[in-house]
Amino acid sequence: MLVNNFLGGRYDDRELEEYTKALWNSAPITLPKLHGKGDYKA
Repeated sequence: MLVNNFLGGRYDDRELEEYTKALWNSAPITLPKLHGKGDYKA
C-alpha cells in the first residue's frame, strides 16, 4: 500500500492509491510550482 501522508488523510486511501498508480504508469508530466524544500522526496 502506498503512503500518501502529504494529503493529510483527506482522501480515500484506495482511491488515491489507484490515482497514484495511474500517474506512475502514465507519461511523464510536468507539475508547476513544485520548487519548495518539501515538494520533492527521493
